[in-house]
Amino acid sequence: MRIDKWLFFARLFKTRSKVVKAIDKSKIFLNGSLVRKQSQIIKIGDGIIIKRSNDILRFKVINFGTKRENYDLAKNMYENKIEELQVGISKTKAEYCIESEYSFRPDKKERRALIKLKKISSFLEE
Repeated sequence: MRIDKWLFFARLFKTRSKVVKAIDKSKIFLNGSLVRKQSQIIKIGDGIIIKRSNDILRFKVINFGTKRENYDLAKNMYENKIEELQVGISKTKAEYCIESEYSFRPDKKERRALIKLKKISSFLEE
């Protein structure tokens, strides 16, 4: 079975196009080697590694599917070898927001104040 179909059927990605993007960005490995094309054939017993922004997911192929099933049936297609390996940044975005006095994105009130400030500054420049 093709790796892009299997990852989609196993509900590890929402769409096959997202699988293709992950393959293009070199984020999927099959048995320790980088997957270079979406048509890579997998078989039962293969190990798949998926790199995400702050974690690595490892799976072992147990079963194939013929279509995208609900989650209860899809989770029987793989065995989670290691729950999640933390790499790189140990803190999540939420923890950084709590620690810093400023959040990453302004809220509605702060956005309105920025818009008002920009209007005033453009008025003064004229």
